[in-house]
Amino acid sequence: MNIRNDNLVNSENSKIKHYKNLILVVLLGIVLCFVCIVLACEIFASSGSKKNDVLDDNIICKKIRTEFIKTLKEKYNVGILNFKFDENTTQGNMGLINQDFRRSLVVVNSASSDLLPGESGLNGGITRWVESKDGINDDIWKNFELLKHEEDDDENEDDDENYGYYDDSKDLADSISGISSFQYGFIFHVRAPDASSVGRENRFKDLKELREAIKRIYVDILRFARYKEANTVVFPIFSESFNCNIKASQNFKKSEFLTAIYSGITDFITETDKNEIKIFINVFCH
Repeated sequence: MNIRNDNLVNSENSKIKHYKNLILVVLLGIVLCFVCIVLACEIFASSGSKKNDVLDDNIICKKIRTEFIKTLKEKYNVGILNFKFDENTTQGNMGLINQDFRRSLVVVNSASSDLLPGESGLNGGITRWVESKDGINDDIWKNFELLKHEEDDDENEDDDENYGYYDDSKDLADSISGISSFQYGFIFHVRAPDASSVGRENRFKDLKELREAIKRIYVDILRFARYKEANTVVFPIFSESFNCNIKASQNFKKSEFLTAIYSGITDFITETDKNEIKIFINVFCH
C-alpha cells in the first residue's frame, strides 16, 4: 500500500514539475516576444525618424535656396536667370534679349571629368546648345585649350594636340580647367567640387574650406573673363544637384553642404564690382 502511495506522490510531483517547466517556457516565450516587439518598435521608430529627418532637411534646402536667390536679386542686384540649356535655347528664353554679345559672352560650364562634350547635366545642355553655334568641332569643344597650372604634372605636356596651354594665365585661372570658343564668345569649363570631396585630405577638410573654394572659383572665373575682355558672364550654381550626394559617414546634412555653396557665392558677390562686367546667375538645376 505504501508503495502505491509513493508512486502516486511521485506521479503528482512529476506532473507539477512538468507544469512548472511548461509555465517557465511559456513565460520565457512571452518575455522574448515582448523584447522582439520592443526592438522592432525601436527600429521602426528610428527608421521613421531618419526618413523624417531627410524630409525635414529637404524642406530646409528648399527654404534656404529660395532665400539665397531672393538675397542675390533684391539685396545685391544680381541678374537671376532661370532657363535650361538645350538646342532650343535662344537669347530670348535665356532672359538676355537686350544683351549685345559680339563674341564677348562667357558661359560657365560644370565640366565632365574628361572635359569633353556630354549628354547629361549642364555639360550636356551646353553641348546641345553650342552645336549649332560653332561650338563643337569633331566631337570636341571648338578651339579647346587646357589651362596649365603650377600643380599640373609635366606629363600633361604630351596631351592631345588639340589641347593648348595658357602658361601666362596661371595666376588668373587656377579654378578653370579649360576654355573653348563659340559664336558668342567663350565657354569656361570648370570641374565643380562635390560633396564626396569634403573631408578628404587632398580636397577640402571641412565645409568651411569648401565655402572658401567656391568663392575662389567664382573669383577666378570673373578675373579670367576680364582677361578675355568679356562683358557678360553667365554662372551656374555649382554643386547643387548631381554633386550633392551626401554619404552618412560625412557627418553633415545636404542643407549644410548647400549652405556652404551658397555662402561661398554670396562672399564672391559681396566683394565684386558688378559694374565692370554684367554678372548673371542661372538658377536652373540641370
